[in-house]
Amino acid sequence: MVQEIQKGSYPNATQLCKLGPYKVNRRTVLRDIDLLRRCYGVPIKYDSKRKGYYMAGEFSFIPAVGLNTDDYLAIYFFRYCLKGCDGTELGEVMKASYERIFGWLGESQSWKRWASTIAFLDEPEPACFKESWSTLKLLLTAINHHYVVQFDYPSKEGALVRLEVEPIVLATHNGGWKLHAMDRQSGCVQRFAIAGMGKIVLSDLRFDPALLPDPLSVLEQYTIDHRSRKEA
Repeated sequence: MVQEIQKGSYPNATQLCKLGPYKVNRRTVLRDIDLLRRCYGVPIKYDSKRKGYYMAGEFSFIPAVGLNTDDYLAIYFFRYCLKGCDGTELGEVMKASYERIFGWLGESQSWKRWASTIAFLDEPEPACFKESWSTLKLLLTAINHHYVVQFDYPSKEGALVRLEVEPIVLATHNGGWKLHAMDRQSGCVQRFAIAGMGKIVLSDLRFDPALLPDPLSVLEQYTIDHRSRKEA
């Protein structure tokens, strides 16, 4: 709708109802125009002589796009990187721009579901993580679609063992990514450094996420245990 008004053809509400594959009624168009004006500052005005809408000022419009796992991870990481600018004038400007462009994501169910699978724990400043993008995507897919993950991992004795886990949440700590998962052999929640995981595959097995601990409680317990070890 914004793009159509920007063309300068002065479309009226009836014409805007017919845009796209899905037709809407006139009331919906008027409601959306009011929302764009109030919440997003879009300078849409109505010309009574031309009997149509027009842009009364400059406005750069970012078209709506479908988001995939790459996009979610990039946007989430970008928000995390802004922490390094806290307390600066530039930082405040950048955070305000982020909220204006991406703030609406916070209310979407897909973002809430995705954001519950990943966290940055006690990182003092933005770090450049060395783990591969494809590995992170693979593990996020396993978490979101409930696939059991198999991988090689060094035991306490140093020998590689093949593990089978039910992934719960990804988190960073001390500059590296960690996978918090239920080890199917021991039945305990454990933490695995992704950099130490080898030959990672999604198995054909699925798990019921309702039987696993809540991701937030897992992270809270890890934080408590970590601080206790530091103070000991």
